[in-house]
Amino acid sequence: PSTTKLWNDLPDFIKISPTLSSFKKHLKEFFSKTPNDLYHFGARRCNIIHCQLRNCSSNLYKDLFDHYLSDSPACRNCDCKTEDSFHYFFTCPTYMYNTIREVLFENIFNLHINEPLTLDLLMFGNPNLDNMTNEAIFESVHEYIKLSKRFN
Repeated sequence: PSTTKLWNDLPDFIKISPTLSSFKKHLKEFFSKTPNDLYHFGARRCNIIHCQLRNCSSNLYKDLFDHYLSDSPACRNCDCKTEDSFHYFFTCPTYMYNTIREVLFENIFNLHINEPLTLDLLMFGNPNLDNMTNEAIFESVHEYIKLSKRFN
């Protein structure tokens, strides 16, 4: 049944492809997604960590716990029961995080983007903003990652 649904959901121009090679070509074009250039921005190490944070596969204890690699999702720096990306970027009261968090937030507020500062903005950027602004956001996130020394 699922295969039939997939076939029925295909556009007609793919279903009536005259040859196998044209069918494959149309399928590839139809299902291919253009990768976000932002995901290749910045220094490799910070970019990898940023990607891991985006995909919930980082060394934060909630991510490790979800993948059965830690006994607890709790933050080791404070009394919070969950160390996830939101906690890391927005709420962990650790002195060093507070200091560099202020810099991160200030850098983003100085961009005058008229968008709320959310975890999604830090993780994915915003398609409604120009590339230069999104790169500035990612650069600030990478600086926060580097200065936090959480992933060393």
